[in-house]
Amino acid sequence: MDYKDFKDGLVSLSLVVFIFSLTFILGVIILQYQTQLSTLERDYIIILCAINIFFSLYYALEGARLDKVFKLEDRHILKFGRRLGIITVIYSPHFFFIISLLFHGLNNLHLMMVFLILFMEGMLLWICLREVYDLLFVNERQLSYELDKFRKRYLEHEKKPIEGIDY
Repeated sequence: MDYKDFKDGLVSLSLVVFIFSLTFILGVIILQYQTQLSTLERDYIIILCAINIFFSLYYALEGARLDKVFKLEDRHILKFGRRLGIITVIYSPHFFFIISLLFHGLNNLHLMMVFLILFMEGMLLWICLREVYDLLFVNERQLSYELDKFRKRYLEHEKKPIEGIDY
């Protein structure tokens, strides 16, 4: 996967999951009596969304420091890929717990939020697993070639002076 596409996708999807989860928590708390949620269902939703918020902040921070990691040697990028893979595997069962909310008989507003969170979380998991595959399970020559290509295309353009401007 292209470096810039991965970085933009990781940051934007993680922030969207963060916003949707925070909105879902606030909606569940504020509209508890209007939607007639039991306290057990409310607490279950709040716990799931709090886990979502934690992991989405982690992914946003990883995406923000991605430029620094990709400027380093290849072994540091492989460490990043392993770390991202482990965190994604730990986070992936959460997707099925969110799916279980579909069977609780929630209000239509809550079901819409569950579908939106499922869609965005699924895309976030997919993009992370795809990048982990590209970093860890591709042969070394092809990986080295692609990393050099990404470094030249996206990370070394900052060093080039702009024509017509004298410093």
